[in-house]
Amino acid sequence: MKTKDENYTMFPNTLFEVIYSTNFNATQLKIIMLVIRYTKGFHRESHGLSLTFIAEGVGTSKDNVSKQLIKLIKGNVIRVI
Repeated sequence: MKTKDENYTMFPNTLFEVIYSTNFNATQLKIIMLVIRYTKGFHRESHGLSLTFIAEGVGTSKDNVSKQLIKLIKGNVIRVI
């Protein structure tokens, strides 16, 4: 059984349900998971993430990340602060 001291990311189940019930493409899902990891995973509400960092993290080009981020932002999935 895992203890609270182990490394994990707490995230509300209801938000996971929304994510898996929506038709995101693979890159969008990877971006969402990366954003969750670097915000909620570090107990943050927001965090600065560069296109280069995201592209390297999800294994795609900055151009593709930019296109997919625009869709996620327009869809109110990710907010830019």
